[in-house]
Amino acid sequence: MEKLIDVDVNTIKSFSNSPESILTQDIPLQIAVASHIDTPLNLLEVLVNSDILEVAEAAQMHVNYAGELKENWEDIVEGKLKSRYLGQNDRL
Repeated sequence: MEKLIDVDVNTIKSFSNSPESILTQDIPLQIAVASHIDTPLNLLEVLVNSDILEVAEAAQMHVNYAGELKENWEDIVEGKLKSRYLGQNDRL
């Protein structure tokens, strides 16, 4: 698993005028932006529609997109994890 890169608010703001431009960036940057607490809804909406599963899932689970998960959040996360491909070491 790749380490999540650190992004700041200025990086996120740089995509505010053209949110679609985030999709031309490296996947680790897209995931980091999708996971950042200050990512606005308009940028998350672009990331949710990404062809990259990891990017789309990170954006879907963001509090600014999904809202507060008050009930059954454990089931939602468990469902996401169970539907993922598991490498050989993860199955042990």
